Amino acid sequence: MRRSATSLRRRLTWTLIGGATLLAVLFFLVVRTYAQQIAQQSQDRILEASLTSLMDAAVVRDGEIEVDVPYAAFAMLDTAADDRVFYAVHQGDALLTGYDGLAEGPFDPAVGLDFQTQAFGGAEVRRATLTRALPAGPAPVLLTVSVAQTRDSLAGTLWAISVNAALFGGAFFVLAAGMALWTSRSTVRPLSQMAEAVARRGPRDLRPVVRPVPTELSPLVTSLNSLMTRLSHSLTQSETFIAEAAHRVRTPWRPCAPMPRRH
Repeated sequence: MRRSATSLRRRLTWTLIGGATLLAVLFFLVVRTYAQQIAQQSQDRILEASLTSLMDAAVVRDGEIEVDVPYAAFAMLDTAADDRVFYAVHQGDALLTGYDGLAEGPFDPAVGLDFQTQAFGGAEVRRATLTRALPAGPAPVLLTVSVAQTRDSLAGTLWAISVNAALFGGAFFVLAAGMALWTSRSTVRPLSQMAEAVARRGPRDLRPVVRPVPTELSPLVTSLNSLMTRLSHSLTQSETFIAEAAHRVRTPWRPCAPMPRRH
């Protein structure tokens, strides 16, 4: 009993659909990752601008730092989601103004601009911190400014981008799946057509297959034609043998006359 292997068309279809699924997932992940990086960089640049504005508003008088908090430093952080904004100004490790606990010392000017994501005020915030040594008499004064913003607007932006990426990925998957079905059917069609053409032949029709076939099917057609040639030759020999045998059966056997003896 002949055992049937897995369908070539089904195997090709599932392979193409699997590839399309992988590409759709990769597309979604890549778009979301880049969108998250770009959105985070945009928020960091705005936090840096706000922090710089606060830092420039600080002046040193008699060894003490005075900060006149400018309105524009927080106006630039306004978002559609009304994210909350926190700030803290430290002289050395002592809090001058702002929210206590937003940034913890000791502070080092060598660190430069530092970005951190942390929990504060019951929400996740993105914090930017910068420390500078301001000249003030015999010893410089360390000024540390921290600005933080909640991530509600960023989360909403990422959600919208993720939804659009998922829709594009789903549309790509549907299109790729349709193309996979069409490709598998088109690929297998020449083989099916050749099989139908051979199946329509009579039992004594052993002519070679001359219909054009794809390059990948040429070895199969060549082997099939070689088999048909050998079968045709074998059939011809069998017919000749049967015809000769039948002729001998129909011809009566006659004994030969004895040779005359010489005296």
